[in-house]
Amino acid sequence: MGETLGNGRIMATWTVGRGPARGIQGTPLRAARTLRLCGGGGQGLESLEARTLLFAWSAEEVYLSELVNRARANPAAEGARLGINLGAGLNSDELARLVNQEPLALNPALTLAARVHSLDMGTRNFFSHTSPSPDYTTPTSRAQSFGYSGTVGENIAAGYTSVDAVHRAWLESLGHRKNVLSLHATFDEDFHYDELGAGLAFDIGGNYNHYFTQNFGYQGAVPLLYVLGVVFNDNNNNDFYGIGEGAANIRVDIRSGGAVIGTYTTDSAGNYQIAAAPGSYTLRFTSLATGNTIDRALTITDVNVKVDAERGEIDPPPVADDHADSDGWGHATVVPIDPATGNGTHLGRFESADDTDLFRFTASVTGLYQITVNALSINSHVLSIFNNAQQLVVTTATGQSSATYDLTAVAGETFYLRVSGNIIQINGNYVLLLEGPGPVVDPDPDPDPDPDPDPDPDPNQRHLSEPSVPLGSAVMIDGRLALTYLSADHRPMFAIRSGDGTWARIDLLNEAGGPGIAGRLVAWSDDRDGSTYAAARSDAGLILFERGSDGEWSVRNLSTELSRPRIDGELTVYIENSGRAHITGLTATGRLIDYKMMGTRNDASAWNWSFLNVSSAHLDARGRAMPAMAGPLTSFVTPRGSWNVTGLDAAGDIQLFFKERNRRWDVVNLSEFAGTPTLSGSLSVFQGEDRAVSIAGIAPSGNVWITEFKEADGWTVRNASEGKIATRRMRGGGLTSIVTDADATYIAGLNAAGRVVMYTYNPATDRWGASMPTNLVPGGDGPLLAGSLAVAMASDGTGISIVGQTATGRIFRYSWSPGGGWEGEDVSERLAG
Repeated sequence: MGETLGNGRIMATWTVGRGPARGIQGTPLRAARTLRLCGGGGQGLESLEARTLLFAWSAEEVYLSELVNRARANPAAEGARLGINLGAGLNSDELARLVNQEPLALNPALTLAARVHSLDMGTRNFFSHTSPSPDYTTPTSRAQSFGYSGTVGENIAAGYTSVDAVHRAWLESLGHRKNVLSLHATFDEDFHYDELGAGLAFDIGGNYNHYFTQNFGYQGAVPLLYVLGVVFNDNNNNDFYGIGEGAANIRVDIRSGGAVIGTYTTDSAGNYQIAAAPGSYTLRFTSLATGNTIDRALTITDVNVKVDAERGEIDPPPVADDHADSDGWGHATVVPIDPATGNGTHLGRFESADDTDLFRFTASVTGLYQITVNALSINSHVLSIFNNAQQLVVTTATGQSSATYDLTAVAGETFYLRVSGNIIQINGNYVLLLEGPGPVVDPDPDPDPDPDPDPDPDPNQRHLSEPSVPLGSAVMIDGRLALTYLSADHRPMFAIRSGDGTWARIDLLNEAGGPGIAGRLVAWSDDRDGSTYAAARSDAGLILFERGSDGEWSVRNLSTELSRPRIDGELTVYIENSGRAHITGLTATGRLIDYKMMGTRNDASAWNWSFLNVSSAHLDARGRAMPAMAGPLTSFVTPRGSWNVTGLDAAGDIQLFFKERNRRWDVVNLSEFAGTPTLSGSLSVFQGEDRAVSIAGIAPSGNVWITEFKEADGWTVRNASEGKIATRRMRGGGLTSIVTDADATYIAGLNAAGRVVMYTYNPATDRWGASMPTNLVPGGDGPLLAGSLAVAMASDGTGISIVGQTATGRIFRYSWSPGGGWEGEDVSERLAG
C-alpha cells in the first residue's frame, strides 16, 4: 500500500541496488491512450518506442527536474521554502548526507521509462512499482528496455494536480525524500544517483486520473559526467525556471580553447545536458536568432555541473533610442550650455548599427567653440554640424575615435550636431563635449578695484593666510578623501572630507607632537590593520606619524631610532605586495637611501623599520655610478614584486632604480635605452593590465611623453600630446596619473596658464583624448593653479578627484563621477567655514 498525503497518493519507493541488473527483453509497451502533459499543452505520444531519434523533454518534465536539482543543491533552503523538516526521521548516517548534492542530468531512457510507467498505471488502473506487463515489470527492466545500461531507483505518485504538489509530497515522505536527496546511507562517492527521468500523465483515467513517476539512475562504476542546465525567459522575475519559460534555439557549446568538444541546441523546454570529461572549459551560450553570445567559466571535477542562463543575458531587450535620428530636427536633444562660458556636455550611445544621434545647442557667448565627440567604446565617430536652417556646415573625417571641429559662433546662434560613425559595438557610449570661448572679459575694468578682493576667510588660521609649501598626498581613509599639506608655518596637516561634503582638518603636531616639517608630507593607508601613516623630512630627521586602529596619533623619528642619515630631498613611498611600506629619497649628497618597514613589531606594537643606503651598499657594489638626480622621485611595485624608484637626472633623462627579488638594486638610464626625449619637472607612473608599466613625463615643448613597458613589446616611447593644441599641453611639474577600478586611465597636469589638463586613454583606439576640467565645472571659472597636483580615486572605484593649489597656497579640488560631470570645490574656504 502507498502513503496518502494531501489529495494524492505516493507509493513506497523502489531503491536502486548496487551492481548491474539483468536486462529484460521484449516488445515495448504501446500506449492505449494519448499521454496528456500538465496544463493540457504537452506533446502527445501515441506510442513509445525503445529507440528515439529526435527526443525532446516537455516543459513539465524539465520543471520537475529543476525542482529536484534545486532541492539537491541546497536542502536547507528547500526545506525552509516549503516549510518541511527535511531531517525528520533520518538516522545519523542519513543526516550526514543531508548536504548539497550533485545535480542530476536528464536521461532519455529514464524519461521514456518514467513516461511509460505513468501511462501504464493510468490505462491499466494499478498503482505499483511493478507492472502487470511482463516487458516492464520493474523500474530497472523498464529503463533497460529503452537502452539504459545502469540500475534504477523510483518514486511514483498519483492523484496530485500539479508538479509543485507532487514534489512537495515526495519530500514530505521519508522514503521518497531519500531518493530525491540521495540520503541513503549505502551511497558513497562511487555508488549514487547522477541521472534522472520524469514522466507525468494527466487526465489519463484510472482511480487517480493523474500519475507521476521519477526514475533515478545509477550508471555504474565509470559514469559519464554532465554539464547540464536550463536557458529560460524569466517572465515572472523569480530567478527560477517555470513551465512555459524555456528558451528555444540556444546553442550551448563546451569549448576548450578554440575547439568545441560538446554541443546541444535547446528546444522549447530550454534544457540541455552534455557529457564531458573532467577539465576547465568555457561554456558558451549562443542565440541562433541573433548571434549574441555569453561565456561562463566551467570546471568539471568528478561530479555533474549545473550552469543556467537567462535569455535576457544572451539577448538583452532592445534599448530605447536615447536621441533623435538624423531627420528628427524637431526632436533634437538640447545640449545645456553654460551662459558664461559656452561650455556644455552630453552623453550618447548607438543602439543599432545604423543609429545616428541629433543634438541642438545655442551659443551663449560669441567666439570659438571646440566641439568634440570622444569615444568610450571601440566605435569610430563622425561629427556633422548644421546651421539653424539645417544646412550642412561641415562633416569631419571618418574612422576617428574622436571627432573634433572648431566652430566660430555668435551669441544666440543655433546649430545642430549629428553624431554617426562606424558602429561596431552596439550600445557603445560616447561623450559630446563643447568647450566655449569662456567668460567675457571687461575691456575697461574698474580703475580702482577693491584693494582686497579675496580676503582670507580665516585670517586667524595662518595655514590659509600665507602661501604654503606644495600639496602632499591625496588618499582614501575609511572611504573618505584625505589631503596632506603644510601650513605656512610648516605644520603638518590633514584635510578630511566627510560624506556630507564638510571638511575637517587635523594638525598632526597637536595630535602627536614632533618637530616642524621641512618638505612635502606624504601619506598612505595600511590595508592590513587599518592604520594611516604620514611621513615628511625635517631638520631633525625622517618623521613618521601613525594613526592606529584606535584612532590615536603617534610620532617617531626614524633617523634617530636607527641612527641613520635623514632624507633631504622630497620623499616617495612604495608598498610591497606584502603590504610593507618603504620611504625613499636622496641625502644631501645625492645618495639614494631607503627606510623599510619590517615584518616584526616593537614593544609599543608599532612596526620595526630598517635602513639601506642603496647607492653605497648595492650600486657601488655593482660598479654603477650614482646619477646626479634633479627633481622629485616617484616609486612603484610591479605585480611580480620588483621595487622601482624613478626620476629625472640633471640632463632630463629618466633614471630607473630597480630591485628584483633576491638581487641587489641596479640603475639604468631608461631614456637612452628606450629613446625618450629630454624631459623636465616630475614623472608619474601608472600600471595597466598584463604587467604593463608606463612612466609619463613632460618635454620642454609641453608634450607628454610616455615611456612604457609591455612584455610583448619591451620598452617603447609615444607622444600622448600628438595633434593637440597648445592649451592641451602641459608644463613640467605637477604631473599625476591614476588607473581606476574600472580600468580607466587618466593623466593630469597643468598647462602654461595654470589650468588643469586631463588626458584619458581609450584602449579600443589606443589614443589619448584631452579635456580641461578647469573649463568644465559649472561657471567655467575654476582658479589657476600652481605647483604639484594630487589625484585620488573615489570610494566607488570609478570617480576621481584632482587636487591642487593656487599661487597663494589655497587648495582647490576638481571631482568627476560617471554621469555627474565635473564639479569644483574650494577646500580652503570649506576648511575655514
